[in-house]
Amino acid sequence: MIQNQRDPGTPLVGARALRGALGERARMVTDGQGGHGAHPLGASTCANNAVRAFLVH
Repeated sequence: MIQNQRDPGTPLVGARALRGALGERARMVTDGQGGHGAHPLGASTCANNAVRAFLVH
């Protein structure tokens, strides 16, 4: 999962709850930006690299 910390449409608290419901098999990367679109729209190189690495491997 990838989540913007200040997403007005899907707040971080909801993403954390979903991540917890998925259990140990799920991981979540949070990006310190606002808006509703983290990848590939976000400016965070770290978050974009984490998503790309997951998709490639």
